[in-house]
Amino acid sequence: MFVNVDKTYQQDNDGILGLGFTSLSMIEKKIRKKAARPVMANIFEQNPSTPNFMALALERTTDNENTSGGAITIGEYDPQFKDVSGTPKYPIAPSTSSRWTIALSGMQVNGHDVTLKSKVKGAKKGTAISLIDSGTSLAYIPSDAVDAIYGAISGSVHIQTNGQNFWIVPCLGQANLSFSFGFVIPDF
Repeated sequence: MFVNVDKTYQQDNDGILGLGFTSLSMIEKKIRKKAARPVMANIFEQNPSTPNFMALALERTTDNENTSGGAITIGEYDPQFKDVSGTPKYPIAPSTSSRWTIALSGMQVNGHDVTLKSKVKGAKKGTAISLIDSGTSLAYIPSDAVDAIYGAISGSVHIQTNGQNFWIVPCLGQANLSFSFGFVIPDF
């Protein structure tokens, strides 16, 4: 099948280069063949001595407005980030997840703590689950976190109409966000 990558936004695709779990592969589900698995699963199977991880580094320009490159490595660290190899590894949470989800222990907006309210069964009070997704510019977060972020931006207006919530945010408005990771949610 030929896919015009200039028009992927018009295609019914879930991704171009899947970094997700095999269970998320729509192609694998439709044809049920091992060769149709996501690229990462095939790389690790074909090279069993390769450490089973990938690292993704995204970079911005010095003005923090534009992207300026990045790196993806498989089974090794980019030399400029090799020091992360000795840091704690956070497990998928919950361990039965079929996505890159990890436990989120804290969030701050402009230096102020935001109370997290997880809707995930078994999560500790004041914590949440975070989906790490390099393939989207969207953020799927609870409405109380959205309100904390947009409510901290000067000039923002919150509108509720017909059961929907909207925020009107000034184009140049910004908030400083900090996220903390580092605890384990019990298995379900």
